[in-house]
Amino acid sequence: MKKTLSILSLSLILSLAQVFAVSCTIDDDDDNNRLDELTDDAQSDEAELASALDYLNAVRKNPSAYSKEIGVDLSAVAPLHELKWNDTLAKVAHAKAEDMVARGYFGHVDPDGYGMNIKINEAGYALPESWCGKSNNNFESLAAGYPTGEASVIQLINDGGADN
Repeated sequence: MKKTLSILSLSLILSLAQVFAVSCTIDDDDDNNRLDELTDDAQSDEAELASALDYLNAVRKNPSAYSKEIGVDLSAVAPLHELKWNDTLAKVAHAKAEDMVARGYFGHVDPDGYGMNIKINEAGYALPESWCGKSNNNFESLAAGYPTGEASVIQLINDGGADN
């Protein structure tokens, strides 16, 4: 039996950004075939991640040039510095995406009540103590179901942030 699971988690962390996509095909009848598919998916995901980060940085560099494409007026938005990939933060995002798949939820707070701030702090980033409340999230944006990382970035810009 094949099941396709796909979650695209985009997290913007301070002046750093990482994009993580989990995309896997599970074939209970053929483990070798599954391994080949997962390897192919991982290579494809890396290219998609790089493309999404490049697109986000292009928008940050010249927001008004993307107003029409994104569907929101960005003419008053000042250019921002480029975001850099960070392997540690990407691992935190990866673990979060895998946890959402494994435990069947989609949200900024896991079923145990922990937000992204705790996970980032546990990964070695010293956050102010006031930011380390159990369910706090000052960094994470989530999107799922979009065909590309670029489409996910566009959705997150259009969303303008969420309270959940």
